[in-house]
Amino acid sequence: MAYAVPITVRAYQAGDETSIMCGFNRVFNENRGTDYWRWKFLHNDEAIASVAVDEKQKVHAHIAAHPILWHEGRRQVSVAHAGDAFSLPLPETIHGRAMLKALLSLHQEQRSKGNIQLLFGFPSGTLNALHNTQSPLQDATKVIRRWRFETAATSPAQNSQFSVEISSPCPASVDAFWQRVSSRYALLAQRDWKWINWRFLQRPDINNYEYLHCHDSTGTLRAWAIIREMQGCLWIADLLWDADSRCSLVELLRHIVHIAQARQLRQTALWLQGDQRTIDVLLAMGWQDDSAAHQVTLSMHPYDTRLNYDWIQESLYITKGDSDLI
Repeated sequence: MAYAVPITVRAYQAGDETSIMCGFNRVFNENRGTDYWRWKFLHNDEAIASVAVDEKQKVHAHIAAHPILWHEGRRQVSVAHAGDAFSLPLPETIHGRAMLKALLSLHQEQRSKGNIQLLFGFPSGTLNALHNTQSPLQDATKVIRRWRFETAATSPAQNSQFSVEISSPCPASVDAFWQRVSSRYALLAQRDWKWINWRFLQRPDINNYEYLHCHDSTGTLRAWAIIREMQGCLWIADLLWDADSRCSLVELLRHIVHIAQARQLRQTALWLQGDQRTIDVLLAMGWQDDSAAHQVTLSMHPYDTRLNYDWIQESLYITKGDSDLI
């Protein structure tokens, strides 16, 4: 059966975000504005995005990505995080395979440019299955590790060597800390001031992120975290620790649990993998591995065949801040 509305696929053009967000809000039952799309995907006036449109340029399907730098010691890996893929529930969109065509178009363009070594994301099972019909992913067999702490439990005693505060981050302090600690992780996304400012402070649709920093008695930054209340839970959206003293991380986590208790939130939670030393602290403090309660996996589309994708799956430091789910 032929449909009267022809669908074509092309790269993003300036102004598409109005139709994109109209479709996004319809599919996901959200109410986000075009400032959200521009914040997330428009970098240096360019966007990594593919859309399926009709003759009136109405967007029927969309997928986009934003650039990220992963750090492996002094080596940098240029990657992109894909997200916000949707397809309108219309006959011409479904039968025209608009979503699949948009996916393949995005990959073809990025592979030909050669600027990105891989595309990654945390897609739904449906999107993964659609992708794998013609363009196989490097998909993890294990779900992302998620941890929770019931706030009714007693938190550890305060350590007077370290102080924890909620305040605005200091750009110079954040950058100096990043330079000092990044090499202790096998592989992680850049977490300097520029990234924190973009990822959390400039995000237009969320305004309840809070920054905590832990200092020792000399004023040296030892750990920081970004927290956010969501659905009765205090989420640790992101976390960075120098691992010089277990007590500094214990004190930061104890303070976060105390905040949750004071706000009468039932639990604290975080995603965290790729840092066994932090996991050891979580376990010692009584945090529970809650990974089985969700089905989120890391998927990667390879462009650079020289990369060891199995090693990346095992080594990449991941928090919920590496996703777009908080």
